Amino acid sequence: MLSLSILDNTAVSHGNTAVSRGNTAVSRGNTAVSRGNTAVSRGNTAVSRGNTAVSRGNTAVSHGNTAVSRGNTAAFLSSVQRVVE
Repeated sequence: MLSLSILDNTAVSHGNTAVSRGNTAVSRGNTAVSRGNTAVSRGNTAVSRGNTAVSRGNTAVSHGNTAVSRGNTAAFLSSVQRVVE
């Protein structure tokens, strides 16, 4: 008789998923690694560590409690600094 088991804490993993570990509810598309302390890491991201919710675009390194890092954040912050000065 054929039986189907759903293993601990993994609900669905679809698409081009390289690795899915831990408490992953749904992982779809071109996701290399999802869950842990990193929800989503997409684009040209070299390293994403810590409690990072979303890291997208040209982010070299994101450490610590970063909620969202998208696009050209460094250049944007530099522009704001010049305006404030």
